[in-house]
Amino acid sequence: MKNLKLIFILFFSLSVLTACGNDNTAEDLIIGEVEVIEDVMEEKSEAMEAEIEVAMKAQESIPVETPKVEEEPEVVQEPAKEPTPVVKEPSGALTIESGSITYSVEKGWLNKPTETVTGTTSSVSGSGTLNNGVLSVNAEINAKNFNSGSGGRDNHVAGLFSGNVKVTGNSIALSSTFAMLNITINGVTSTVPFVISISDQGDTVSASGNGSFKFSTFNIEPPSIANLYTTGDSVKMNFSVTASKN
Repeated sequence: MKNLKLIFILFFSLSVLTACGNDNTAEDLIIGEVEVIEDVMEEKSEAMEAEIEVAMKAQESIPVETPKVEEEPEVVQEPAKEPTPVVKEPSGALTIESGSITYSVEKGWLNKPTETVTGTTSSVSGSGTLNNGVLSVNAEINAKNFNSGSGGRDNHVAGLFSGNVKVTGNSIALSSTFAMLNITINGVTSTVPFVISISDQGDTVSASGNGSFKFSTFNIEPPSIANLYTTGDSVKMNFSVTASKN
């Protein structure tokens, strides 16, 4: 509105000046109008400065938000896992250092069982191998050294054998509870099942077990005296041996 007023005043002044020519009255009128225009312009300038000042103060009062910087998640590196050590089973050669072999048979009178006869010997030797938890053994038993408590009977038993009794076993796992052992008596070999237990004790390996076979399997006539005292055909055999690691 003020701008329109100023334009109107200027237009009116020019019209008066044109109409009056060099009249002093017109000149005075125009000067007065100019002064009015200057006052209006000054007021307008002051008002604009006031508005600017108010705007700046308002701007200063507005809090400036600092942009948030998202933190990258921390990457936690897991410690490197050490490889699981491979535990190797003990291996190497074995030597039988000690052992005990026991047989037991049923003795009868007129073919009727009367008692169980047992004989024991510690005359056992041999060797073996232990590779990656697998055992092999090769043992010999001096069958002429069994002791049953009766000299006459022991001499009779010794006469049944032409040489040592050989026992071999192959590919027997340390954790096995059953094994097939090859028994050789008087040149005849037969595979006999045994229930076994094996224990690795660090410097030594111990094994024990029991099985049974028949005299007749090895072409042996069961002992008898005048067919009055007889011995059954079945023989039970128990063993316990300890071998050292070489």
